[in-house]
Amino acid sequence: MLNYRFFVITFIGSYLIFLSSSCDKEPTSTPTPTPSSPIEICTSSSDSETSDYFNSNTTLKNHNTSGVDYIIGCGLTINKNITIEPGVTIWMERDAYIVVDDGGQINASGTTSEPIIIEGKNQTEEWYVLELRKGDNVLEYVNIKNAGYGTEKSTVYVAHSDANLTMRNCNLSKGAGYGLWVQWKATTLSFSNNTITSHQKAPIYVTANQVSSIDKASNLTGNTENFVQVAVSAITSSALWNKLVLDYRAVSTDPQAIWIELDALNTLTIEAGATIEFSNETGIRANKGVLKIDGTTSAPIHFKGIGSGTGLWRGVYIDNAQQHSISHTTIDGAGGWGTDNDPTPAANVMVEFDGSLTISNCTLKNSKYCGLSSHKDAVVSESNITYSGNGTGEYCKN
Repeated sequence: MLNYRFFVITFIGSYLIFLSSSCDKEPTSTPTPTPSSPIEICTSSSDSETSDYFNSNTTLKNHNTSGVDYIIGCGLTINKNITIEPGVTIWMERDAYIVVDDGGQINASGTTSEPIIIEGKNQTEEWYVLELRKGDNVLEYVNIKNAGYGTEKSTVYVAHSDANLTMRNCNLSKGAGYGLWVQWKATTLSFSNNTITSHQKAPIYVTANQVSSIDKASNLTGNTENFVQVAVSAITSSALWNKLVLDYRAVSTDPQAIWIELDALNTLTIEAGATIEFSNETGIRANKGVLKIDGTTSAPIHFKGIGSGTGLWRGVYIDNAQQHSISHTTIDGAGGWGTDNDPTPAANVMVEFDGSLTISNCTLKNSKYCGLSSHKDAVVSESNITYSGNGTGEYCKN
């Protein structure tokens, strides 16, 4: 019994001493982590355009939460799947670039609170481009700036039909060329809620086949060229061209590509209030599909040439018996294709021998030749048309 009492007294005494010593201690704080140095993926003196860092599928981690995570100093070609974590910051040295090529794709998915940042070193260095040649690529909550100084003249350049791009909630700024350039009509583009500003060219340059991907919520203002540039091409599926804050501008860099063309049984709808400018020798043609160019009294549609004058662009050309409609639309300065002696005379709007059109409440003006023309066998219903300044006639039937 005495041993038991001695054990209890000793235990209680030891416990009290422990409590006393614990209360006397200052609470410890969690030490502030020391920022790690950025990882240099490649340097300007690299012998090749590939980096050992990407020998396999790789995730770029946000290992330096208070600073720069990676530095790219070379022309870097990626042939693997690259994932970039939220919050990662990448600095690009002068003249550096990233190309995603055979076997590669990039998934850069940031968040609202942790966007991914790709920018020039020290936020000032001028670098070339993020170029996508292959893969199903994703850019989400990514801020990219200081790019576009290469021959591509674009911040993000989709350079091949084998590359697709989903781009959401991104911010492209301070670029020397276009913000986004998609060169091939076969590319699938998903584009929403992006901001592209302070670029020396247009914010977007896409083919006619991708225009319907451009949403109204994106902010595309504040660039030197305040329009969406559209390379004329065939449209391979039904599409709606939204009314944007900016106009569309149709251009051609290929003598063989002159029409925004519906060459399949698809419908192209132009939203009320939209404006499309056409460069010299371009136009819009319904070879097989259906055109719906219907504005409203309060939101008319405008088709026009670049600048003022007549014959600035080809016009609207209807070449099939689908139910086409044009209403509450001003078509200005066309008639630049053919002459007034052709079977279907040159005009702002031309309807071929097997064509069909309902046109109403429109203004057709400043054509080099006729305001409206149709082949004698075409079916045209026209009402309440205002003609002015057309070279050789108002409604020419041949």
